[in-house]
Amino acid sequence: MKHDAIDQKSCVDYSIIDYDDSYTNEMKLICGPFYRDLARIFPSKMGAYVLLTRKSRRHVWFAYLAALGHHDRLRSIHRLREELRHKLLYSSAKALLADAYGDLPDGLLGVIKSPCVDDLGPDGFMLLYRLLADGKVNALHLHGHRLGCGLLDILDILPAEIAQVHVAMMFPSPRHWRKFQKKISMMELITGRNLHQGAYNGLLEGMKPETALAQLLGQLAFPVPILMPCDKIKHIANAEDLFKAASAFENCLQHKLLEALSGNYQFYIYHHEDEHVVFAITKFTPCLWKLDEIQKKDEPFVSLDDLPDLAARLEHQNIHTDSSEIHRVLRSIMCQ
Repeated sequence: MKHDAIDQKSCVDYSIIDYDDSYTNEMKLICGPFYRDLARIFPSKMGAYVLLTRKSRRHVWFAYLAALGHHDRLRSIHRLREELRHKLLYSSAKALLADAYGDLPDGLLGVIKSPCVDDLGPDGFMLLYRLLADGKVNALHLHGHRLGCGLLDILDILPAEIAQVHVAMMFPSPRHWRKFQKKISMMELITGRNLHQGAYNGLLEGMKPETALAQLLGQLAFPVPILMPCDKIKHIANAEDLFKAASAFENCLQHKLLEALSGNYQFYIYHHEDEHVVFAITKFTPCLWKLDEIQKKDEPFVSLDDLPDLAARLEHQNIHTDSSEIHRVLRSIMCQ
C-alpha cells in the first residue's frame, strides 16, 4: 500500500517494522494529543504510515481530527476506522478539510501545511480556523511566523483592529496583554481621557508596550496651571517636560506623574538669578493649594526663606506655604 504523503520514493512494507515500546513512544511524540485517535485508525504496525507521512500532511490529519472531535464525530471511530483511514491516506488535503469544516476560509490550508506551524492540538486548530473564518486574522500575515497555541490565544483576545502577528508577539502570554490593558484603564480612570486608541497605534507602529505607554503619557498635557505665568516661573505642562526636569534636576519627579495628570500636583521651574529650582504645589482641599517641596539639582531640600521673591509670588496667588496656617485653614473648614 502506498499513498502520496509518504516521503520515501519506494513502497513501504510496514510488516518489517518491529513494533515495540520505542515505536509507541515515537508515535506519541509525533502525534501528541492525536495519538489515541490515530492509534485506533492505524492500529499496531500500520502506525508506520503515520511515522512516514510528511509533517505538512500530518498537520492536515490533525486539523481534520480536531474538527471531527469538535463536532462529536469520533465516537464510532472503531466502526469507521477503515473509512477514516482511507480518507486520511487518499483524499486530497482540501477535500479532507472541507469534509470536516465545510467552507474553508481563504488561506487555511496553506497555514496548516506551513512548516512554521507547531503541533497545535485540537483546540489550537479550531482556534486557527475560527480566527480565519471570522476574518479577524489574514492568513497572509501568518506565513513566516512560528504559530503555536500561545500566539493564537493572544491573537484571539486582541481587539480586531490590532490583531496582527507582530503585535501579538510583543506579549509573551495573555496575562501580559491583560496587564497592559489594566495599565491603560487605570490611566484613563485617573486622567478621564480615552487612551486606548493612542496605545494601539503605537503597537501597530512597532513600539514595545512600555514604549507605547511612555510615548502616550509624554503627549498628555497636564491640567491648566494655577499660578499665573511670568518671566520667572514656568509651568511643567506635560509628562515629557516632567521627565526632562526629573533628569535635569536628578530627582524623582516622574514618580508623581499620575498625580500631575489627575490635577492634584503641579510642577514649576523658578528662575532665580543664575540658578533654577523646581517646586511643586499640591491641592489639599478642592479649592486650596499649598507648597509641597522645593529642590535644586544638588540640594534635595531648599528652604523658601532663601527665596523671598518666590515666597512673595506664592503668597500673592494664595498658595499656602506655612504649615501652621494650613492647619488653621483645615480646622476652620472642619468647624464649618
